Amino acid sequence: MKTAKMLALAFGLFVLTTAPSLAEDKMKTYGDAFTGPKGEKVEVAYFDGKEEALIVVRGVNHEWDGKAIKTEIRPGGTGKDYVVQHDGADYVMLVTRGNSGWETVELHLPKYEETVRLSHVGREDVRPLHILTQYKQEQAEKKAE
Repeated sequence: MKTAKMLALAFGLFVLTTAPSLAEDKMKTYGDAFTGPKGEKVEVAYFDGKEEALIVVRGVNHEWDGKAIKTEIRPGGTGKDYVVQHDGADYVMLVTRGNSGWETVELHLPKYEETVRLSHVGREDVRPLHILTQYKQEQAEKKAE
């Protein structure tokens, strides 16, 4: 019985400490979904009013697979660079370049053998609030370690 009460208390504290921060972060209603040639999947969820996004990559043999990665969106060439802090330096994770109605999107992962060229497949299946919740949970788990 004590274990159940302690778990309930821990969960309650988690909700109380994360709920205000979840309310502070507003996400745009839709994100972007991309696929790669070998079944790689990338979801991008955009913060509303900020030049930031959360990116979730699936289908790659990499430590970032399935994790929500927070990026800063910066102008780059004819498109945008999605930059993450990695090993104390800026790392461009996602690159978009467009010109005359076409767009090139590339995924770059540290120590990954290849650049993954992506195709845009839609917006409606991306759930930005779910990705934000995942990100907050992952951050809380990091702090607990």
